[in-house]
Amino acid sequence: LKRRGRVGRGLRPRGVMAQVVKGSDGARRLAPAGLVFAAAGLLLFGYVVWQAGVEKIWAELQKLGWGFAAVLALSGLRFVVRSYAWTLCFEAPHRLRLRDALRAFLTGDAVGNVIPLGLVVSEPTKVLLVRDRVSVVAAMSAITVENIFYSLSVILFILSGAAAMLLSFPLTRALRWTSVSIIAGAGAVFAIGFYVVRTEWRI
Repeated sequence: LKRRGRVGRGLRPRGVMAQVVKGSDGARRLAPAGLVFAAAGLLLFGYVVWQAGVEKIWAELQKLGWGFAAVLALSGLRFVVRSYAWTLCFEAPHRLRLRDALRAFLTGDAVGNVIPLGLVVSEPTKVLLVRDRVSVVAAMSAITVENIFYSLSVILFILSGAAAMLLSFPLTRALRWTSVSIIAGAGAVFAIGFYVVRTEWRI
């Protein structure tokens, strides 16, 4: 028995090393594809800049001044906050690190912006990119909950904007009824979403 135990202990490191080597080989296979997509993205970005006109873009940036840096910072902060919110939506024992969530979130958002299908593609992409960290079911449930909370926050902004326009500006009859309809519709959707979150519906 002692001999078998020693042999078993001796074989374990080899199994671990085999898994490490296997993972390294997978990373090497993915590297060329990543380079191809990165090059395609740079080419697409260069084409867009060329079509818009470098001088025109530079002139608009000069008008914004340092405000452009603030816009970029806020845009990047949005992704960080949403990625962190995603990590908070996991139930124990499942956990996802912020850097893994941010990597998947940025990639999924980029895919959703490039492909016309939008959310239909971006959200499953985020889930698939973290499947080696957490289970697909846990990741899908967490991203769904995060999207519900994000949608509720968007609805609150819509309600606030419509109410501010209704109370602060003289509106025509058509615009007034449109604002009232927006407030009523957004309020109903917010109430349903709040009820779903409050009652903790299982997804």
